Amino acid sequence: MSFLEEICLQADIDYKECMMRLGNNEMLVKRFLKKFLEDRSYEELEKAWQAQDVDGVVRHAHTLKGVSANLGMKKLTAACDGLVKAGRQGGLDKNCYQEVGVQYRKICDSVAEL
Repeated sequence: MSFLEEICLQADIDYKECMMRLGNNEMLVKRFLKKFLEDRSYEELEKAWQAQDVDGVVRHAHTLKGVSANLGMKKLTAACDGLVKAGRQGGLDKNCYQEVGVQYRKICDSVAEL
């Protein structure tokens, strides 16, 4: 198992899916995972949540959902999807928000080792 596979396993990232989406190029996968750490969607989501801005939560959760889906981050994608669905129904789902935070930190902590 490669170091990248170990990082993906630790972060609950679907290594095979991520590799497939990025042309089976490990260097490209590493580059995109490192860029994920620079993405500000989660930070903006936190701000929107604190302000109880439902539209902002939906917008930033949807962005984070797309980014995470493209990188095989299935648990983060699912949690973001829950936030988006709740927001589109006019509410905020605290459990989904907390799960987004747990998954996001888990991924960032693991990917930071690359």
